Amino acid sequence: MSEKEQKIEFPIDWSYRIITDAANKKCCAAIRDALKEYGIKAKLEKKDKSSSGKYQAYRVKVVFESQEMMDDLSKKISNIDGVKFML
Repeated sequence: MSEKEQKIEFPIDWSYRIITDAANKKCCAAIRDALKEYGIKAKLEKKDKSSSGKYQAYRVKVVFESQEMMDDLSKKISNIDGVKFML
């Protein structure tokens, strides 16, 4: 297996940084709902706002049990109106 093909072993602790449109007030609640849907009780931590105030960052630490769970939740959060990107 090459370095490019390294597999992630599950369960795995993972930390997401989620960048959102600061003006979208429903975005944070929608992210929390998505986490609850997957049984994730971790706190969605509010982080820094961009210097212009246009974007708000959040962080959440989760434990993924499978690649499928990781992919599904990532897609669900990415598709929330107001989410700009995830790291």
